[in-house]
Amino acid sequence: MKLTRVLLVAASMFAAHLSWAVAKEVVIPGGAANAGQAISFTTLTGESVPADATKEDGDLVVTIYFEGDASEGTLTVGGRDFYIPGGNGTHRVPENFSPTRVPDITGLIPRGPTIKIGYTGGGDSEWGEYTSHAVELTGDGEFAIASSDDSVDTDGLSIGFEIPVAFGGIRADYEQWEGDDRYGRDIPSGTGQFAIVNDNFLNGDPNGSTGACCDSGINTVNELDYEAERVSLEFAWPCSWDAPGNGVFMPHVGITLGSLDVSQRSFDAFVTPGLETINTRSDLDFENKYYQLRAGGDYALPFNDRWGLQTRLGLALQYSDSSVDLRQDVTLFTPAGGTSVSDSVSETSLAAYGGVGLYVNATDRIRIDAGYYFDYHEAPDPTINQSGDDLFVDNRTSTVDLASAFDTRFSLTVRATLGGQ
Repeated sequence: MKLTRVLLVAASMFAAHLSWAVAKEVVIPGGAANAGQAISFTTLTGESVPADATKEDGDLVVTIYFEGDASEGTLTVGGRDFYIPGGNGTHRVPENFSPTRVPDITGLIPRGPTIKIGYTGGGDSEWGEYTSHAVELTGDGEFAIASSDDSVDTDGLSIGFEIPVAFGGIRADYEQWEGDDRYGRDIPSGTGQFAIVNDNFLNGDPNGSTGACCDSGINTVNELDYEAERVSLEFAWPCSWDAPGNGVFMPHVGITLGSLDVSQRSFDAFVTPGLETINTRSDLDFENKYYQLRAGGDYALPFNDRWGLQTRLGLALQYSDSSVDLRQDVTLFTPAGGTSVSDSVSETSLAAYGGVGLYVNATDRIRIDAGYYFDYHEAPDPTINQSGDDLFVDNRTSTVDLASAFDTRFSLTVRATLGGQ
């Protein structure tokens, strides 16, 4: 191996037309795995000096070329710095070395202002179940003939920026995602008895419905629109770090303002000849606004100087305001009237968020992040307790069940650093 190193040095010096007079060797114990990292040497006067690296018995041997005597300076391997004293010969880095600065091995803290734009999709957002007013009458009671799913597929986008400050960075992000659903049934006559529940809007009847019609067909169509957005401001800083390959942990704190809007439209009508003019339309609007104080951490595990694994996990203290509004219009051959009811509630609760993904440093200024993330939070659960048909538990004619809201989403983000060194 000694002969190999001598030949390498000789070949390099010849290739450089013998312009480098001194070749100094630095041995990094156990550093062979870092042979593929970016390697450079800078003298105390700021001069960049060429360097080559080879692996030897599990160690990393870096050969530095000088025009004159070997001067002291900083050897950078990947994102980690080593102080190297002057003088010729071989220098062995101590086993218990310490970096001369906090390494930026993951790109979590950019060197300058950074903009981000991403796609958020393939997600699933839970919000609760909603049933139609069209019901089937049996000997066991009344049963809704159509119900919504308790979640909806969503797609959206995100934009943001990062600014390095002092020993950390400030991040600001805006995210928006939405989804829709349509469901219902068209049941012909001769298949059962059906009715359309009214929400105590006609004559104050606490158990009223439009009535049953023997073997009368019925149709129900339900449409759902789901929209969510939020703005986050966060400060993060490197708390602990190690050589490339061993990861870096960055705690963060921040605030988040968000909103959720769900619109539900239901159309129910008899299809039996002569009864087509008996129908209802119900419109439900749910709004949830929340404010979160977040604290958590990001951990990145680089596989090399280009890409690696990253995870995120945190908790939040959340304050939420929710409101629900319902309007039902009933037609019995002629418009029979309608009414509106509403309710609102607020509460404080805990929330959690996290995820896992990969990052790729495409260039020294372009980074790509891809991962799967989740948000879980308790949401206030407003109800409308109008006395209505006994189809609904506790005579609740409309309930949006948001005791928990769980959002999952795939995220693909491109970050571009605009300035900095």
